[in-house]
Amino acid sequence: MGESIADIEKMVKSLTPREREKLIIDDDLSEVLGFDVSGDEPDLDELVDALDEMGLEVDQEKFKQLASSFESAEGLSRYLMDNQILDIDPYSHATEDLFDVLTNLWEYWIPERPSMEQLEDYIRLGYKFLQEDEKYKCCITWLAVFPRVWEIMAKRHQKETKDPFKAFELTFFNWIQELETELWNLGLSDPFFHAQRIAITEGYLQYCPDLDSHVTENMQSALAETYFHIGERDKADTLFENWLREDPTWGWGWIHWSDCYSFGRYRSLDRAKAEEILKRGLAQENVREKKYLLERLKSIYEEIK
Repeated sequence: MGESIADIEKMVKSLTPREREKLIIDDDLSEVLGFDVSGDEPDLDELVDALDEMGLEVDQEKFKQLASSFESAEGLSRYLMDNQILDIDPYSHATEDLFDVLTNLWEYWIPERPSMEQLEDYIRLGYKFLQEDEKYKCCITWLAVFPRVWEIMAKRHQKETKDPFKAFELTFFNWIQELETELWNLGLSDPFFHAQRIAITEGYLQYCPDLDSHVTENMQSALAETYFHIGERDKADTLFENWLREDPTWGWGWIHWSDCYSFGRYRSLDRAKAEEILKRGLAQENVREKKYLLERLKSIYEEIK
């Protein structure tokens, strides 16, 4: 994980000034990333001295121990203030200085376990790449942080946290769907990204199936469609069959399964199979999105003519 993050940082620092300018939208790039794009690092001695002045003496090992129970610099900062470990006024500007010091020390002393602030910086960077149509860089950036995001999620899942991603400022559900969509697009020319899409959607369905039914259905469709595209049709059919047995009223499930056999983006067409799937869906009592099922069926008949 640490090496992946470092690779992304190296990639950004290797951009030309002109390329860097393209990434700047509202904020200074260095501020958004959490590191100085010029390659200069903060003076660690100054950071340590700043903490010392606040009443806390640390070295790298002690800092790692302090941070081991926390996922964010903000959480560590609150702990230090709430327990009066520091000699600062909790309502003063010193709290902002504390947060900055902890964030920087975390980045350079614990690179193998990025804080949530760092993760969000990289996710924001990915969105900047996406807005500039740099989809490859966007996906590489997001994939670099995904294992750490998943580590945090799994830890919270084990603690039976109701929403493992609530602490993230960014909307996790939007981000993960953006990620799987862009992985699909890139995977059409590079199979590596389709393999990543499978891993991410399977992981989501393992840990988060009950958090948001709409997102769960999207992840199910994405997983099965990817298997179908890479040639594992039986696997895709089995997944759709099982999910639709559990919820036969899932209209978009029938539609996405049918699309696998009727859309040109897949490797083979079998419109008779697509028609059969849609009819099975329409035969279900109270099937959702019936209007779209009928529209898909109509389009198949028109293509057959």
